[in-house]
Amino acid sequence: MQPATLIMPDEPVKRDRPQQELVAARLAQIPANQPPTLLAYLHAAESGADLARLEKLMDLHERWEDRQALKAFNQAMADFRSESMTILKTKYVDIPGGAKFWQAELGNICDEVIPKMSKYGLYQKWIPRRLENGEEEVSCVIVHALGRESEPTTIAAAPDKSGNKTDGDARTATRTRLQRYTFLMACGLAPKGLETATSAPGADAAVIEKPKDFDLWAEDAKAAAMKGTEDLMTLWKKTPEDLRTYVIAGKKSFWDDCKAVAGKASRVAKAGAA
Repeated sequence: MQPATLIMPDEPVKRDRPQQELVAARLAQIPANQPPTLLAYLHAAESGADLARLEKLMDLHERWEDRQALKAFNQAMADFRSESMTILKTKYVDIPGGAKFWQAELGNICDEVIPKMSKYGLYQKWIPRRLENGEEEVSCVIVHALGRESEPTTIAAAPDKSGNKTDGDARTATRTRLQRYTFLMACGLAPKGLETATSAPGADAAVIEKPKDFDLWAEDAKAAAMKGTEDLMTLWKKTPEDLRTYVIAGKKSFWDDCKAVAGKASRVAKAGAA
């Protein structure tokens, strides 16, 4: 039996050039700014790669996206923390037979912090839970627009039954307090005190000197409030820090009245447009 003879072709075997050209044309349509991991996946898919390879490439792409989201979250938090924020203890708490102290109100914290968080694609969410031992638990998580979240900041406490509160009011009071604490801790912020250890309500106006431009600002605030909440908040964002500090500390009732007027004006305008 004669040995088999290996016959070499005169030229390389021709590949399916139309299919190659089709793949190249499709890949050329993909925007050049796509992540390299996604480009690799799309190239493999167009080239007819098997499912196992596609799954590995997709897993690689998802890990790449997760790392990018983490970088974006860290950068957003750093930019947010560079913002100038003043959170003051403006509410005096006098528990009969118990503690007497000043505290920052949750509404003031939100008014000061949330707009600055939003600038960088951040927002907070609270997760309340009632524990088996009857305590209230609240977790605060900071979330980025790309989906990355901070580790939860969690605190639990028994319902605040001081002042003969109902069971529902006691739990609500505790949850509000926990929302305040967890939000500040998650953001790495701390409120400023307005008082000495023995001060009482009414002392805050004397702590911060009245800015010389306050009266003019107050007139502008009244005018903005008549136009609605959006105009009032625009004015507030442009207000210098010393004025905002004075308003929150010594003129809170005036500011609350402005917000009430603005809210009413916005509702009337919305009803008229409907």
